[in-house]
Parts: sequence; structure tokens; C-alpha cells
Amino acid sequence: MQYKPTYVRQFAGHGCQTRDLTGNWSLRTAALLSLVAVSCTPADEPELGDAWVVVGAGEESYSELVDEDEVPIVQGPQGGFMIALSLQAGGVVGGDPLDPTKPANPRATFQAFPSEDPEAAPLGSITVVRGLTPIGGKAFELLGTWLIFDPSLPVESYFDTDMEIVVTLVDTEGDTASDSVAITALAPLEYTVPETTQ
Repeated sequence: MQYKPTYVRQFAGHGCQTRDLTGNWSLRTAALLSLVAVSCTPADEPELGDAWVVVGAGEESYSELVDEDEVPIVQGPQGGFMIALSLQAGGVVGGDPLDPTKPANPRATFQAFPSEDPEAAPLGSITVVRGLTPIGGKAFELLGTWLIFDPSLPVESYFDTDMEIVVTLVDTEGDTASDSVAITALAPLEYTVPETTQ
């Protein structure tokens, strides 16, 4: 299934296996795993007080990603390659989405790891400190974070490549939540990898 760049929410629920920044894999809290149908949507998360986060895509609106989704890579105006990521979260201090200087704003880190070698260095990583926008029901969202792929890597290492997108959210109280999803990052349609000359 391909993620549609129209940024309309089209998907619901994905596996709740997560990884911390050290690359260690773990399962979400027992409260999540006790659900009859495991889902990572805000409505099915543990009640307020247990921090949770769900990684998604989208620049202007949130669209949840599920395993095996295809996400198009965009080439930026300065030549870099990137994908637009978002998140929804709860059980955290949301900070102020209108003031990026507020000390209460949480920190979100997005990383992309090659699926064939999850212990390898990330293909791209970005950390932002921004306030989250309330969306009702004690939940928040953060839209339009551009994960830029490492410009020192050859494009073949992330074009049309299976990768794990990992998000970790930490608020000012120290509450932490992580989520991950396995996607395929699609090469830009109008880009051709230059032939190497000898």
C-alpha cells in the first residue's frame, strides 16, 4: 500500500513493537497488549498518565502509517532528499505550539534505519523541540517534520529502500514514548540516479 501525499488520514493501526534510541526492541506497555485488537490509534491508548506516541506522515495533516506503506521521497530546494513525518501523542506535557521558545515544549526525535541492518547508523535523523497542537481527548499532534536523509550517503542507500521509521518523544517531566513503523521509501518520480563514469 502506498502512502498518498494528499495527507488525508487513510490508515488505522499498526503493530505496537517499539525501539528506543539505542536500537533495543521492546513491546509497548501491558495495557496496550491486553487490548483485544491491538491498535495504536489515540482512542485505544492507555488512559492519560501513560505517555504514548504514534508515528505518521504528512506535512499539513496527520496520516497514520502502517507497516509496508510506501512513502515518496521529496527533493528539497537545496537538493537534499527528505520525507514528511508527523506524530500524535498523549499522556505528555504538550508545551506551546505557538511559541517555540517555551521551556515546556517536548523533544521529538525521528530516525530512519535500514530494515536489512537495524543496528546500522541511521539513514537520517532529526530532533525538534516544539509544542504539540491539542486535537481533543487529551491528545496532541505534531505535523510536518522533515526527516532529511544523510547527504553523505549515496541515494541508492535510501531510494526504493525498506526502512524502519522510529520516533521518540520526551516531555519536560521526563515522560518518554516511542513508536516505529516499517515502510518503503520511494525514489522521487522525476529523479534519475546519475551514471558513474570511470
